Amino acid sequence: MTSPVGEFPYTFERIRIEGSHLVAEGRMGTWPARIEVGIADIPPAARIGALAAVAGALLGAVVGRRRKLKHRNV
Repeated sequence: MTSPVGEFPYTFERIRIEGSHLVAEGRMGTWPARIEVGIADIPPAARIGALAAVAGALLGAVVGRRRKLKHRNV
């Protein structure tokens, strides 16, 4: 982790979702630290890519289920 006073290792202790934010708590060197990331912090291209990946996974699950049901009924 880079800070105004130098670079320190960041050790994750806990990651959770709080409202619409992803919150990581840990330690930066010896100090407690908290990182919050919201949707607005994610670049638009990455958001589009993530939505495309989710849509592809859902489509794959639907197609796989239909094939499984089709083979079961044959």
